[in-house]
Amino acid sequence: MRPIGIISADTGTPEQRVAATFEQISSFGDAYTILFCSPQIKRDLILSAVRGRSDRDQIFGCTTAGEITRSGIQEGAIAGLSFPVESYSTLPFFIPDLSNLDLELLKEHQRLFAEFRERETKQRPDSECFGILLIDGMSVKEEGVVSQLATHFPTVPIVGGSAGDDLNFGNAFILNQSEFTTHSAVFLIISTEQPFHCFKTHHLIPSEERLVVTRADSVKRIVYEINGEPAAVAYGRACGLEGDAIKKFEVASRPLCINIGGMSYVRSLKTINPDDSISFFCGIEEGLILRLCHPQGLVQVTEKAIVSATKEIKNPRAILAFECILRRLEALKSELGDRMGEVYRPNNVIGFHTYGEQFNSIHINQTLTAIAFGERDER
Repeated sequence: MRPIGIISADTGTPEQRVAATFEQISSFGDAYTILFCSPQIKRDLILSAVRGRSDRDQIFGCTTAGEITRSGIQEGAIAGLSFPVESYSTLPFFIPDLSNLDLELLKEHQRLFAEFRERETKQRPDSECFGILLIDGMSVKEEGVVSQLATHFPTVPIVGGSAGDDLNFGNAFILNQSEFTTHSAVFLIISTEQPFHCFKTHHLIPSEERLVVTRADSVKRIVYEINGEPAAVAYGRACGLEGDAIKKFEVASRPLCINIGGMSYVRSLKTINPDDSISFFCGIEEGLILRLCHPQGLVQVTEKAIVSATKEIKNPRAILAFECILRRLEALKSELGDRMGEVYRPNNVIGFHTYGEQFNSIHINQTLTAIAFGERDER
């Protein structure tokens, strides 16, 4: 039985990194591959290598805001995983236009999924499914897409990340076989008898103070009022700041969160606007109860979550990780990048830094969402 293949190319010129990536893919044999590609590497180089391969190959991926390779936290690299076809089956669903999520297409994919599961349970009686979502992080459409996917595929746990563009916030691309596209997404339903465990973690502790959203534009992700007063004023007071001090405050250090089913989900602030409204990296609806968060040890909490996840599966082999760009920036600013690498390397954590993360039906921020993969004992 072949293990999951780990792809890591973070040395040499861009051309050498692309060549190393596809040499690694070739060495794994027939597999379904997911690639996380730095926007510093020209997409044409990657597409040329993809198009030079067999039509049997299925390669998906996206651009990033940083990569997690065998070396740890990197930039300018390519990382990914290859799933061997004898142990994993994949049902891909490409969404070409996030502005027009075709519900009839979703229903058709439901039908295809039912057929897929019927085949799988005959061939692999103990198989289970998980879903990987890669979605344009500049689209501002993540909430609606992940909610619809969770509704239409309720038995499939979903883990994913929003494609990035380093810190440029220009265009984020999705790789679907032999083309890169924007304003799109790819949803991969993967079936296997091998053990896996989906999990999420963040290092933010919510306070008890309630901040109620009283006026907002959820589509534009702007909150105008909290507790009936200008959003920036209420948020600043919760942070212990008065007057214009909030305009200079580093909002990433004090995100907000919501509570769903006893679990906290982070909502990160993007900017304090001149009119005292607040722009967020997630959709915020009127009536939501938010709580101010304060950070605890980033490295320690992450390590604890990863150790716990690997204990949930037999023979852990790799972890596919979608980590918020804000966590990366915090780690680098606090000079914790090397220590995060010390957590990631021995656990074969591979992934990318995102513009947002998805976990089941929810789009979140400042979080690491992940899937830990193991191997069954040989029979």
